[in-house]
Amino acid sequence: MKRILSLILALMMMFVLASCAEEALKAEEKPAAEEKVAEDAPETPEMPGKPEIPEAAFDLWVDDEDPVLDPEVTESEDGTMTYKISTKSYSHWYINEEGGYDYLAENKIKTGDDWYYYDVEFSTADTAFIVMDPWCDWADDFLNEYFGAITEKTTLPLMQAAAERGHKVIILTNDPAKTKYNTKITPGLQELVDAGKAELLYHTDWPQDKFIAKLDEEGITKLIYTGYASNMCVLTRDLGISKMIGKGKQLYFIPECSGAMEHADTWETQEVHKATTFIIGQVQAKLIDFEDIYNVLK
Repeated sequence: MKRILSLILALMMMFVLASCAEEALKAEEKPAAEEKVAEDAPETPEMPGKPEIPEAAFDLWVDDEDPVLDPEVTESEDGTMTYKISTKSYSHWYINEEGGYDYLAENKIKTGDDWYYYDVEFSTADTAFIVMDPWCDWADDFLNEYFGAITEKTTLPLMQAAAERGHKVIILTNDPAKTKYNTKITPGLQELVDAGKAELLYHTDWPQDKFIAKLDEEGITKLIYTGYASNMCVLTRDLGISKMIGKGKQLYFIPECSGAMEHADTWETQEVHKATTFIIGQVQAKLIDFEDIYNVLK
């Protein structure tokens, strides 16, 4: 009986050892198999509807009937530049000349779906330009080229002109010590930072209350937003347009200095950016035409 039990135990040990050896062999072969799959894997397919990179600024929001305002540029003895720009926003409700509603009854307001125009005075002392996340190290080369083309055509020239005139230019991005991509800003904007003509701030270092306190201390009451993407970071970051509503600052947006994260088939038509621009201009910030403000500052 003992001999039988010993034989059974021996067979069991042989089975266990054989199983372990088989698993070890599989483990050794696995990396090679994974390498082969990686080598044989097809390249990432092109996204449907990818267009060629846009070559010109986008004039999708410029109406031929938009008023052209005399900027009435003045410069004080201390070098402060003051000028006027026509801005616009869309409203379902009729806006009267005083900028208010006309009440038809106690609980009824006159409607008038249309764009409404506002002549706004800006100053190098009270107005800052915000460039949201103008990265050149997106995790997708297409985005680097697509948004980079917009930056080179409109955003960079405007920021260069604004900085030369004495405007505060604030560039927001991620901290490279905390993430491996979506941190590096485009070379032209980096040159402005290196020359001390623009300020680079990391999102994680500037919670909203700290940022607002900084603006208050510097006398900034107006923020003009640019950057990427209009339907994401520009709109929803803690220092973005939506989150800054009601914080004591007048908000403006230049759609030609921005772009959206589009659908696969709308990169060329920019339908998402156009819809986002309309939403921003309807309830969140007044729109400024790129040419209007650039022609004043250049």
